[in-house]
Amino acid sequence: MAEIIKEKEEIQEFLKNLGIEYRFSCYSEKNPQGCQLLGDYLSQIDNDYEKANKVYRENCDERNYGRSCSSYGMNLLNGRGFTKRHRDFKAALKYFTKACELNDATGCDFAGKILAGFEQPLLKYIEPDFEKGLSYLERGCNLESSGQLFESSESCYAAAFMYASGIKDKLPHNNEKAIKFGTKACDLGNMNSCKLVSIVYKRCNNEEMSEKFMAHYERLKKQVTENVSIEMQRT
Repeated sequence: MAEIIKEKEEIQEFLKNLGIEYRFSCYSEKNPQGCQLLGDYLSQIDNDYEKANKVYRENCDERNYGRSCSSYGMNLLNGRGFTKRHRDFKAALKYFTKACELNDATGCDFAGKILAGFEQPLLKYIEPDFEKGLSYLERGCNLESSGQLFESSESCYAAAFMYASGIKDKLPHNNEKAIKFGTKACDLGNMNSCKLVSIVYKRCNNEEMSEKFMAHYERLKKQVTENVSIEMQRT
């Protein structure tokens, strides 16, 4: 019991010192990355989204730190840290858009999907702009940030889906671009994109490539199933 108490005290001391370090980095050194870490600390460790939002917003508005723009946008979207959990969708889109323009993949993914109409509940608040939404998705897909590969793969898949499906009077089918963006998402581990590319190749009567991507989809699906099974056994 004494060892458990000591370990708990050591963890609390570590977290306290971490908070001091992040505050110094942000408030004294005006370090944008330090401010992002402080915002994450305030929201995830202290569970104080109101204070975190002040840090994120200032870091975005004054220091143009893309990830903070996305973090603030996410909280605006979900109402975290605001009175009565008020959700401001248009303001969220504004910050996601700025994040994308600052080359943050999360911002590109959210701005692109909102404008392209993927977020159905938001359609009554925000008018879709398919062309602009697609441009943000393509930008997010082409970002090479190692820390945001999941977000990039999601943008690639969404762009591929738009080209594969087409939008009446807005966007014609484009199998070549669907394959291009879909393949990139598949290579990043997005199994649904592997399946989409397989379908597009089949539409183009290329059975060999269709089977290749379907096999890749099945491999990834099997890996996911096995990982879920392992996690369930651990709990």
